[in-house]
Amino acid sequence: MASQLRHPVEGPVAAIWPIVGMAMGANLHQFWAAGGELVVIVSVIASALFAAWLLAHMMSGQLKLESVHGGYFLPVAAASFVAAAVLPASGLPDVAVGCFFLGVFFWIFTFTLLFARLAFGGPVAAPLVPTLAVMAAPPAVAGAAWFAIAGSRLGTVDYWLAASAVLMLLVQLALLPRYLKLPFTLGFWSFTFPFAYSGVYAIQWLDIVRPPGWQPEILVLLAAVTALIATIAGKSIALALRDRASSRRDAENKLNAADERMS
Repeated sequence: MASQLRHPVEGPVAAIWPIVGMAMGANLHQFWAAGGELVVIVSVIASALFAAWLLAHMMSGQLKLESVHGGYFLPVAAASFVAAAVLPASGLPDVAVGCFFLGVFFWIFTFTLLFARLAFGGPVAAPLVPTLAVMAAPPAVAGAAWFAIAGSRLGTVDYWLAASAVLMLLVQLALLPRYLKLPFTLGFWSFTFPFAYSGVYAIQWLDIVRPPGWQPEILVLLAAVTALIATIAGKSIALALRDRASSRRDAENKLNAADERMS
């Protein structure tokens, strides 16, 4: 476990667990306020401790630039924005503001680091290419967090975040041909978090602005995000079944080979 957390590729992805805890706590808060607040606060503390540990580990000088990938947005930037989104309902709006601006700082920091790696560090290994989708997450999560902090009255920050979210989604559209060439791996789960939050953020905007046809558009967004997650889940199950069948065939072949040698 400790070696996985220190792994330059796998380590940052562990931040998804406290992030999921925050989201679950926020949902629980709707039915059981005290329990939801407890889950949110514990998850935020766990996320902060993990982020601090990871930053300290990065300062050891052992991280190579070519190891940096989109998952590095998760521990500090994305986690801070998710915390900012859920803390106002838990009675901690001032802490939420602090988390929001911490997220902005590390969003800029991580984007600069990742862009330098992508531009000057050589091609990204194929298994890590799906993590580039995480680049679309920070502006969407930040936008949802700002709505939770400042309400639905649109202002400069909202338009800045919306413009950033649109740009990052256009980047993902430009990367689509590259994604389509990849064989399916569990790394494709990297698409679920950013696109789900982008869908949530778009729905929030539609609910505020309410352009003509906004309700059908919300249904289309929900259907698209659900289809994406369902497809990745289905392919993951199929991949697990194929791997299991392959392992069973390998074991049978080894057993048959051993029987032939004995005979």
